[in-house]
Amino acid sequence: MPVSKRPALRLEILDQLLREASVSPLTLDELTHDLNERLDMQADAADAEFELTEVLPRTIREDLNVLRKEFGVEIKMQRRYKKGATYCYENPFQSRHHAGLSPDEANDVKLMLRKLRRFISLDQMRFVTQGQYATNPFNSLLRLFSPKAKPISDAFIEEPGAPVQFDSVVQLYKGAKYIEVLAEAIGDRRVVQAVYQPFGKPKYEAYFHPYVLKQYNNRWFCIGHNPNPDFAELRLSNPYSTLSLDRIQEVRVIPMSQLEQASKEEQPLLEYKPSLIADWDAEVFEYLVGPSWPEGVWETPSRMKRPEPIEVAFSPNQLNYERTKPLHGTFSVTNRFWGPDNWPIVKYRVHLNEEFKQQILMRQPKAVVLSPPEVVEEIRSRIEKSRELWG
Repeated sequence: MPVSKRPALRLEILDQLLREASVSPLTLDELTHDLNERLDMQADAADAEFELTEVLPRTIREDLNVLRKEFGVEIKMQRRYKKGATYCYENPFQSRHHAGLSPDEANDVKLMLRKLRRFISLDQMRFVTQGQYATNPFNSLLRLFSPKAKPISDAFIEEPGAPVQFDSVVQLYKGAKYIEVLAEAIGDRRVVQAVYQPFGKPKYEAYFHPYVLKQYNNRWFCIGHNPNPDFAELRLSNPYSTLSLDRIQEVRVIPMSQLEQASKEEQPLLEYKPSLIADWDAEVFEYLVGPSWPEGVWETPSRMKRPEPIEVAFSPNQLNYERTKPLHGTFSVTNRFWGPDNWPIVKYRVHLNEEFKQQILMRQPKAVVLSPPEVVEEIRSRIEKSRELWG
């Protein structure tokens, strides 16, 4: 006999019926009949005593209102002349556990997806597609969150002559095909096995514990833990390794079956070691230009040293460009000047890595590094080598 005094169970079953009804909507009588049948099955399976009251259509109407008001789900009702009104969820992916987004939240998601499309090609984003969303998997993701959100127009951001244009270099980037598998491995906290070919060095195969994907200068990098014994000495000064995706030749996620069958010696290699960095953006990239760091910057595996300030003088015209697109977020104009032409002095708080050096050299002859002395000497040495090459 159906259960009427278990509202949570009743709502759970009704929620399931409305999701299933997205394919073939149900009338109120059909919902009532199917719900009573499933309640009977639940009672038989539980082998317990329940209240012996049959659920009536009036109760179903009340439950539909509860789902709308308390759980925020959107229930589609269509009036049919012969069959009567039918009910189903507007979005087959929604449920009382996941009701979708508000209009403002949906707009935020749409903006995020537009930005995401700059970096990931459409064939790398595979989602269930339906109707007007079928040609655009980003719209499928948007529809999952908010069924009434207007789809993102391909023509707006992708077709030739579109009013908004982005660099499409990533779709030509050799390592782009590994973004998805590495992102999933990070989310699932799984170890991967990669075949890696460094420039100018022998190819090797290694296990890797991925922590974060970093995009810089139209290239992608994966930072994580390299547990392989050959890297033990390097880990003493540099606890994290960086793989450039364009140098990966193969990558696969280690299956759980392999982990379960691993020997005692293999366990440290295959069992995922979580990152000790809670926020890579705030705790690491805040002090870097790009994805790399010089030796000796790690106090512990969970803490990077705070960098000393680097002072650079820019020509007045170059400073205008730096103000609109700073080399780094720590950009700060001082009230001091350098040289006979009174070039303004700018201060950065970043570690002296290869990417920072390259950016400074790209700004020659409109930038002069003033301090600290070791940075001045490094940049001066590179400029002198360039002069030698050019005669």
